[in-house]
Amino acid sequence: MLLALPLVYAIVLKKKRDYLLVTSVRDRIGSLYLGKKETETSAIAFVIIYLLRRILFVVLAIVLATQPHILVHMVMLSNLFYMMYLGFSMPFLLEMHWRVELANEFLLLTQYYYFVLYAGLVPTDRTTRDKIGIAHVIHIGVLFLLNLVVISVVNVTSVYRALYLKKLAYA
Repeated sequence: MLLALPLVYAIVLKKKRDYLLVTSVRDRIGSLYLGKKETETSAIAFVIIYLLRRILFVVLAIVLATQPHILVHMVMLSNLFYMMYLGFSMPFLLEMHWRVELANEFLLLTQYYYFVLYAGLVPTDRTTRDKIGIAHVIHIGVLFLLNLVVISVVNVTSVYRALYLKKLAYA
């Protein structure tokens, strides 16, 4: 059942591929579009690849629940392949979106380092584990703040632009 959703998305995007330049079609398919390049198959496949990757995370977590060291490495590998896909396909219309997605994936990959430590692959004593936990919380905080700053800058810029255009229209 889970694999049906990416398949349905693939069918809808393939069917509407020639019409993605039309604003009304973009509005109708909503989140399937997400500002991707309309003419490139690798960019249109972004949503499908993203969903399949999430499904893979769930399946791996269930299948490899008793082997966390293998689970961490499999998730890291899937993240590396996803970063390669992003690097080669550059699926977004705006370069900034691509850079933000790539930066998020890199920062997420650095989070997996902590999971390697938590999985017991590196022997640590109690004090070291506490320090690792504190560093991990700080790392997550930095990731959160970076995303918050980017979202805030984008929103403030768009509001400022809208006000500026409105001012020009009345002038």
